[in-house]
Amino acid sequence: MLYGLQDSIEWETEMAQFDIVIHGGRLIDGTGNPWFYGDLAIKDGKIASIGRINPESGQRAIFAKGDVVTPGYIDMHTHSDQPLIADGNAESKVRQGVTLDIIGESETVAPLEGALLEEYRLEHRRRNGIETDWSTFTGYFEKVMNGGISINVASGVSPQQVKRVVVGFDERPASAAEREKMNRFVAQAMEEGALGLTAAWHARGPEYPDEVVDMAKVARRYGGYYGVHLGSEGFDIPTRLCNIRGGGCFRDGCKTRRSTRRFHNSRRQRSAKG
Repeated sequence: MLYGLQDSIEWETEMAQFDIVIHGGRLIDGTGNPWFYGDLAIKDGKIASIGRINPESGQRAIFAKGDVVTPGYIDMHTHSDQPLIADGNAESKVRQGVTLDIIGESETVAPLEGALLEEYRLEHRRRNGIETDWSTFTGYFEKVMNGGISINVASGVSPQQVKRVVVGFDERPASAAEREKMNRFVAQAMEEGALGLTAAWHARGPEYPDEVVDMAKVARRYGGYYGVHLGSEGFDIPTRLCNIRGGGCFRDGCKTRRSTRRFHNSRRQRSAKG
């Protein structure tokens, strides 16, 4: 990602070593190190070299002195699943330097079956004018790619949605057979590219935490994480953190050895008067 105004020259040569050389920019390499002046060469859409590079070694040279060259930003919590289908240019993200969106929360683009698929289809037809013609992550990613997209996109899979697909909308514990089916849906999602479980427990933790533990174990086998949108605010934060872990079942991560991530939360500070 290049910020600022640049001069660009395209050389008339077919023997260039690189496609593009960005010359003289302030490079931020994403490791946490201070920026440094340097050159960056691109070949076949990938960074091929960093250091001191002759601008004429590229088919095109961009002179970026005084400008910043940095990796694209990752937006870890977005709701751009439908907007990316409607407008793959995603200019509101690209113009801010975002090159990867992570989508999904308590509702994800898959899995979709039965009554849940019909509800999802009607809702997004009404709200976004989009026809939901997929039921899996593979189907969604293919639709996005076929429509054209300017950024990268990845998604988690919602344990809440998986349960609604298998059990329906009844508030009850899943049977042993249903839990096994839920685990298979999570495994399929992970094999199709999901990053892990993604959930939102706004008022309390999961109603049946053992079910989420089982699904987290499946995600963990694929290297996935358990990501949660913590919706509560104020002085209940410690209690809410306990709740999203399912009380004692998830406490300290001892049961699943999974990685837990919070998307965002806010906390009001206690006043000086207490």
